[in-house]
Order: sequence, then C-alpha cells, then structure tokens
Amino acid sequence: MACLQSLTHVSFYMTAASLPQVLVLTSQLHKLEDLTIQACDKPFEEIPRLSSFAPEAFSSLKHVTFDGSPDIISRIFFAFPANRAIQSVTLRMHGLYTNADIALVLSGVVAAVSKESLQKIIITSVLSNNDLSHWDADSGIDTRQFILDIHAIEPALQFQNLDIFSACLGVPLYLTDEDHLRIAQTWRSVQLLYLSSIVQRVIRTHKPPASIASLVHYARYCHRLKALGLCLDASTKASVDACVQAVDACRESIPETNFSLPSPSIQMVEFGPSWLECNFDPVQINSLAKVFTRIFSNLAACCACRTEELGVLQAAWTWVKVQTLYEYILFVDQSCNANAPLSTWKSKLFSKVCRV
Repeated sequence: MACLQSLTHVSFYMTAASLPQVLVLTSQLHKLEDLTIQACDKPFEEIPRLSSFAPEAFSSLKHVTFDGSPDIISRIFFAFPANRAIQSVTLRMHGLYTNADIALVLSGVVAAVSKESLQKIIITSVLSNNDLSHWDADSGIDTRQFILDIHAIEPALQFQNLDIFSACLGVPLYLTDEDHLRIAQTWRSVQLLYLSSIVQRVIRTHKPPASIASLVHYARYCHRLKALGLCLDASTKASVDACVQAVDACRESIPETNFSLPSPSIQMVEFGPSWLECNFDPVQINSLAKVFTRIFSNLAACCACRTEELGVLQAAWTWVKVQTLYEYILFVDQSCNANAPLSTWKSKLFSKVCRV
C-alpha cells in the first residue's frame, strides 16, 4: 500500500460488485486528485451496499469521472464524506432516464461536494441502438415518462459558483421561461451552459414550453456566459413578441448605467431541437434577427441540430439565415456610427449589398 501513496490519478474499469474494494483502496490514497470509475452492470448482478468513509477520506480529490447507472453513481457519492473540495464532476450514463433518475445522481453530488468548490458539472446519457430502436419502432414505450424538465437538474442549482454546466441527456430538457429565469439568476458566473441541446431523440408532439424570451434572462444576468445551448419554441410570432416585451421590461426596470443589453459576452447559441417552422418566411426571419440585435452584440454563431427528428428538415438552415441577417443589421448600424470600428471581412461581404 505504501508504494501507492504517491498516486494522484487513478482509473478503474470494473463490475459493480468490485466497487466496495475499489473505494476502500482509493480512500487511503491521501494525494489522490483525479478519480475515474467506470462500473458496468452485469445482468442480475446485485449492486453491493457501500459503507460510509471517515471524514478525512478523499480530502485531496479535485476531479471525479463516474460512468455507470444512476443507481451506481449516486451510491458512490452517498458513500463519500460531505463537503469534499471537488472542482469538477463528469457523470456518464447510458440509456433513457426519468427526472427522478437524473435528480438522484445530482443529489448524490450535492451530498458529497462542497457548494463553494465545485466549478464544473458535465452529465451525459447516451442512448444505445436498442434504446433508439425501441423508441422508433413504436413498441409501446411510453415516451412521455422521459420528458425531462427542471426537476431533473434542480439539485444542481445548489451549486451557485459553477463556470460550466453541461447536460446532454439524449432527449431535450423541456424548460419554461420561468425555469430559464431561475437558472440565469442562480448561475450568474456560468461561462458555458448546455441544457440538453444536443439530443438523439425528441417527442414530436411535445413542443418546448420556453419562448425566445428565455434568451433575455441569460443576456441580462449571466455576464460571463460565452456559449449557451437550450431548446425553445421560436416558431410563432407570440414567441418573438414575448422576447421584445422582456427586453422592453428590462429597459424600464434597470437604470441606464446598469443596463447590460445587448450582451457582449454571449458568442454562440446552440438551439438544438428548437422549433422554428417558418419555412424561410422572410418576415419571421427578419423579426428574429432584429430581436437578436437587442439581445446580443457579439454573437458569432447560432445553430441547431437534430431538427430532422421534428420533421423540419430546413430549420437548421433557417437559423443560419437568422444569423446572417443579424450580422448584416449590426454591420449597417455600425456603418451609420462614425465612431464604431468596422470589421474588414464584413465590409467585403456586405459591400455589394450596401451599394444596392
């Protein structure tokens, strides 16, 4: 055992039955900073009960990566002493899970990790070919049970100092405008925030409840945010109108000296499977581009993925059109401002349009 005391990084690939021995071993490594455990479930294998550890165990840990089922991952965390000064947590699962499953895993993190130290949470769940075939084959699976919402990630909101929160759970997180407001007000220092915008499947009959107005909350409260991923409904005029009203409400309620819109920090928005059924409608595209100029001043990219699952094959290209028109509107506004520096590449790109 003495020869292992200098170890700072260890990784294990094992069955769940070996967990007690592995945790006992690693709890005695007083210089351990980085722990990776990949625990696979064998059919009909019982997950052993894990004993709690002494208060000084795992006190040097800074980074953990756990791969397994929600039950296995949560048991590991609940076996840890409380308030470990862990800085980053990476959680990898496989399969379709409910709100309760995801919340169980994150509740384990809450039980073990200091609220002040944690800076990064990355949680993923990859759907297997078997999961996808059951979903696609209309095999009687009730997909509504896998509609994830704020209850899935609510335990993580206790960590208010996060720089990074990324949840890619195979299916979207269906959050409301009120949910996004709460998240933005809680994670004000976040720099990268992905709320399951990269997915493998969606429920086609279930529209996202959030509107474009959700973007205003992140632009207003998250002054360090650079990249944002979320799922919302941008397919209606009502969604855009709600956003305009949110911007106007901010302007009326915040003193001019403290007004933070448009946000200079947000550079990329990943809309994932957001609904945008405008079929290249120029009115809708123009409305979105104009409202974007009121929310973002430095947006370099807005994009979408997996929109074919909604039967909207061109929605991703529609976002590209919104982004291009947004760039052009900003360029024209800067051209009218003699004190504003002009981008060389934008001058070349839009010069012919401007002459017309």
